[in-house]
Amino acid sequence: NTSKHIDVDDLINIMGIGFENKEMYLNTYISLVTESIFFQDDINFPTGFLSEKIWKPIGHCHPFILVGPSKSLKHIKNEYGYMTFHPYIDESYDDIDDDYQRIKMIELEIDKFSKKTKEEKVEFLNNVKDICKFNQEKFLSYGYNTNESIKILKFLNGDILK
Repeated sequence: NTSKHIDVDDLINIMGIGFENKEMYLNTYISLVTESIFFQDDINFPTGFLSEKIWKPIGHCHPFILVGPSKSLKHIKNEYGYMTFHPYIDESYDDIDDDYQRIKMIELEIDKFSKKTKEEKVEFLNNVKDICKFNQEKFLSYGYNTNESIKILKFLNGDILK
């Protein structure tokens, strides 16, 4: 397949809990996660707010580029112990507070990835498979660790925990 993206025509059959489509993850190399909030008008906005979108590729053992508020990657690493994909993806965009500069850096990273050959993309997947597996196992363990489950549920509800 020479397509650079995958999409579905029937949105009704993939909406809501329990309707995840694993085929989309199995047939792609990377997820581009676009968060609900990216631009921050208020400099006091608590960075690190993420919706459910980031948990989908993590749950499906899939690498991702996160298009969200600055410090979002740092937040999921420091607060929740997840791993991200540096040096295989240049994640320096996460440190850029200027929204327009950050989106330009993310665009460059997406463009860089899209220009990789199939062999380079397969090599990328081999390089990040341990990171993806670690993240997935951590994510799936929440059902067994009550304190972590409560923490992630509060996080999904927008409560900022320290």
